[in-house]
Amino acid sequence: MKLIVITGTPGTGKSTIALKLKSALKKADLIRVNDVVKKKRLYSSKDKFGARIVKMALLKKELEKEIKRRRSEYLILEGHLLCEFSLPDAVVIVLREHLETVRERLIARGYPIEKIRDNLVSEATDYCGIMSRIKYREAHEFLGSDKRTMQSVIALSKGKKQKIRRIDLLKELLRLEKIDRRYVF
Repeated sequence: MKLIVITGTPGTGKSTIALKLKSALKKADLIRVNDVVKKKRLYSSKDKFGARIVKMALLKKELEKEIKRRRSEYLILEGHLLCEFSLPDAVVIVLREHLETVRERLIARGYPIEKIRDNLVSEATDYCGIMSRIKYREAHEFLGSDKRTMQSVIALSKGKKQKIRRIDLLKELLRLEKIDRRYVF
């Protein structure tokens, strides 16, 4: 079985790409990490925004058990927490997105400004990309969830080599701050 990890900060298009990838690959299965956390109650409490404080060691154990149970040719795991620990032999895809797009998506989801600000900083500083490169043998970054990105993700999932890119969004954070003062850091 080929294990494909899709991670990135909230609002980068992980769910969209994961669903498209599942339908593009024959014999593929999908595990959404947030669903596992909810179903198995793998959290200790909630923060001031209502986000779950996840028990990471328990989540990793549960995902490892779930991986062993599955029999599909491809197993896709999707979630922003996947950059926090490693899963053996996984192909890692870190989705990145322009900060204005992330901001719009998080506003539409009803995130409070402070939480949006935190996620924008995480995306601008490439938190998930850096953590993935530390935790996994190889991590690939893709910008956006357009057709070209999808083709590259499918090719990588099927074992075709892709050029490793690093995406710099830090300057966008400064531009966004000038456009909307609510995101002053």
